[in-house]
Order: sequence, then structure tokens, then C-alpha cells
Amino acid sequence: MTSGSASWYDVVTGGKLLQGDILRECPLPSLTGLADWPLKPDDELDIDIRLADACVLSQSCDLENNKIDEVLLAQVVDWDAGWRALVAQGNPSAKGTRFRESLVAGNVPGLALLRKHEGSPIMEWSLVDFRRIFVLPKPAAAAVAVANGERLRLIPPYREHLGQAFARYFMRVGLPLNAAEFVAEGATT
Repeated sequence: MTSGSASWYDVVTGGKLLQGDILRECPLPSLTGLADWPLKPDDELDIDIRLADACVLSQSCDLENNKIDEVLLAQVVDWDAGWRALVAQGNPSAKGTRFRESLVAGNVPGLALLRKHEGSPIMEWSLVDFRRIFVLPKPAAAAVAVANGERLRLIPPYREHLGQAFARYFMRVGLPLNAAEFVAEGATT
């Protein structure tokens, strides 16, 4: 069911996962204690688990056809916390209107904008942060989805827009020598 004509989302329940599903309080695991490498067979690792909101990035067809065992997720942060973090990381432009316009157009590498949802479940304007990706076993991600009860799922074309933004971020190529002088040469003609 879609709540309102301006919605980007369906509200869904259950363990079926599709690209663009928003999972609240998803376990985000990270390894700690990797100071000694390589590990010896009897070494133990610590796993730190914190809860974070996440968005499913894995392709829907792979999820539905059981072609993958793990689900690719990206962390979701609300806009207020997200732009404050960007400014703290040395990006003062995150405060400006142009930055917001670039987010709307999908032109900020590493980030995708999620529209707020005022119905239930409520979600403020948020950012999908492609710089913070992680995987969970598919059964674990499905269990989080079930535990969430009602959750948001991006609908077309917003789901595809998210996938395209992730693809642009993931496939970008940094050239060792660019052609910036081309712009300068064009200014004289």
C-alpha cells in the first residue's frame, strides 16, 4: 500500500527483502583486535555489533531467486545527523542550498537522498551512505525485517534511482592524469 500520491514508499511487513527496503536497528558488525596479522589458528577475534538503520542494496532479482546468501546493505542516517557529520569532516558546502540541490539530482557521490515519510512508519529526510556498506546473511536480514513490523520499501522509479546512485559511486574511476586543461583551452575560443 502506498500512503499518499507523493510517497516514495510502500509500507510492507514480513521477511521478503527487495532492493530499497529500509531496515531499522539492523546489526552492523565490525571486527576488532586485528593488530596481529596473519591470524594463528587459535587466535580469537572480537566482533563489535552496533545497531544502525540500513537500506538493502542487493538486486531484488537476486534476493527473490535465492541467487545470493548475503544481503548488501548501506547505512542510513537522518539528514540532520548526516549533514552535521559532513561539515565536521571538512565539507562546509553541506550547509548550502547547492548541496541540497545536488542531492536531489543524485549528483553527490557516496550519498543518496531518501524522502521523508510522514505516515507510519515515520522517517525524516535521510541519506543512504554508500561509504558505509556491510553484509549480513540473508536469514539475519530477513529476521530484522520481520522484527521491524511495518517498514518502508522504495517503489519504482525511486528504487532504481537508488541503484543507479550506488552504481555511479561504486564504478567511478579516478584518473591519474585528467584533461582539466581542455576546459581552460576552450575558454579562449
